[in-house]
Amino acid sequence: MSKIERRTVPVEVKANKDAEGRIHITGYAIPFNSSSVDLGGFKEVIMPGTFDGVLGSKRDIVSTVNHQPTRILGRLANRTLTLTPDAKGIFMDAIPPDTQAVRDAITEIEGGYMNGMSFQFVVKRDKFVRQTDGSVLREVREADLIELGPVTFPAYGATTAQVSAEARSAVEALQQENETEETPEAEASAQEEEKKTTASVLLGLLGKELDLLELE
Repeated sequence: MSKIERRTVPVEVKANKDAEGRIHITGYAIPFNSSSVDLGGFKEVIMPGTFDGVLGSKRDIVSTVNHQPTRILGRLANRTLTLTPDAKGIFMDAIPPDTQAVRDAITEIEGGYMNGMSFQFVVKRDKFVRQTDGSVLREVREADLIELGPVTFPAYGATTAQVSAEARSAVEALQQENETEETPEAEASAQEEEKKTTASVLLGLLGKELDLLELE
């Protein structure tokens, strides 16, 4: 069974009232084409269209504060949550219930105490690509979205993460494959460098001997 992964993103989170006086919690919860920090041997980007399948289905998705189910902000099932994909990412708009927990969250958002979003997902299709500098990039191309919402501790251009064991295994396999391919070439290069160093030392010694002979 695939593991649920979690990412957090430093973005602006807003709490505004609409014309009817309802509070809306808004912000880009999921960025597209934005490289994460190192997640343990690789970086990651969420590709455009990654969540099209789940967003086009009738599956319910919830928005919470700090991933706490007791602090729910909205959900697709009752139309208090809207998730809109565009070129930048997935924009979240939640209309929260009037509860004390939500009022506290709104106060924290308005005061700037919450300055990021976090999302939980399960990867269905991805690809690991070795870059020209030798680093590994994971492209997430299809995934199920489980839950998302504002958090206190963001970190994706900056990203903290719970990464699946499958992802780590794929990176390790790619790294081992690369090491196997590069080992003979690296050894040959090292041997050539050693020969050059030895030759340089010998020439230096020969030069000193010639200088001594001239002095005699």
